[in-house]
Amino acid sequence: MRGTRLAGVSILALAATVSGVALASIGGHVASSRADTCDPSICGSTGGGGGGGGGGGGGGGTSTSTPPPTSHKHVNLPPGPVTDLHGVVNHHAGQITFAWTNPGAKDLNQIVVRRGPARDCPKTTAEGLGIGGTAIRTSQTDAHAGRPSGYCYSVFAVDRQGNVSPPAARSLTPPDLTPPSTPTGVTASGTPGHVVVTWSASTGHPQDYIVRRSSSGGCPPGPTRAALVKVVGADTTTVNDTTALAGVHYCYAVFAVDKAGNVSHPGDSQPFTAIAPTPTPTSTPTPPTSTPPVAHSEQTSSSLVPAEAARLVAAIAVAVIVFGGIVLGGIRLLQNPRRRDDWAYGRAAGAPRIITIDRYDTRALVIPAVIVVVGLLLMVALAGVVL
Repeated sequence: MRGTRLAGVSILALAATVSGVALASIGGHVASSRADTCDPSICGSTGGGGGGGGGGGGGGGTSTSTPPPTSHKHVNLPPGPVTDLHGVVNHHAGQITFAWTNPGAKDLNQIVVRRGPARDCPKTTAEGLGIGGTAIRTSQTDAHAGRPSGYCYSVFAVDRQGNVSPPAARSLTPPDLTPPSTPTGVTASGTPGHVVVTWSASTGHPQDYIVRRSSSGGCPPGPTRAALVKVVGADTTTVNDTTALAGVHYCYAVFAVDKAGNVSHPGDSQPFTAIAPTPTPTSTPTPPTSTPPVAHSEQTSSSLVPAEAARLVAAIAVAVIVFGGIVLGGIRLLQNPRRRDDWAYGRAAGAPRIITIDRYDTRALVIPAVIVVVGLLLMVALAGVVL
């Protein structure tokens, strides 16, 4: 019996030893697992002391420290900015539409649009006025853009962590869709051959005035309807229509146009009847009086030659007479001097007599002078016949 008891005690002791070892092993494994997943500052050191709780067999283990694992931190970067921000044509007054391209961030969560003055673009999502909420979109219309100078719009991209991209900004102005005011006081007055159209200037910065007329019973309804009279600048308020037909009833309309092409409503005149121009008196041209040609006797070449020869001979004869009279007068003057004789005798017998002439005898020139005068008279008479 005693032997049997000793055997039972031995078995219990062996079982206790095996249990302690097993618990110590399990405790060490759990501690090691916690060391791999916990920060050392929170979970503390691990060692054999853990096995002591499992039994006496584990109490003798030595304490060991496991180095902390490497920390992996997640860096939060903002998404990239939107691109291709540009204005879109909008034909509604007081509205500005613009569009853009969103960044390719997978965690994009919001698109924020902020509006500021034209020269003061919002730099953060807290500046300016929010336009259109925060939904993800690629275009936006500002339906309350009433400032003619325009605005500056900034677009931001926001991810799920709240990171905000740098702004994409652009200044835009609303389209000018307001026409000038209607020209007033349009009147048409007439003078013979002219119709003068006058009006009062429009407001709203007109650039030109278009004047048209209609003779079909109504006034021109639009700036491209009916006959065009003239296009004048904004500084002109009078047009002279010189092509109106007399007796025709016309209605004139004046349209104001600004730089953006906006056209005002027509300013109409009262129907006016053009006056015929006063005819300009014209003198009846007097037919020219034609002088009947003087009848000339036909002469042949055979009859003209003797006449010209006779005139030539007569001219030569007159010239000879005049020249002969001059020569004869000279000879007579030399041959008939009134002289005083001075007799001088030479040393030898028969020496010539020397005559000293004091003056000439003018009576010797009478006959030559008469000849010259007659020759001159003949010459004058001959010249008259020839001419």
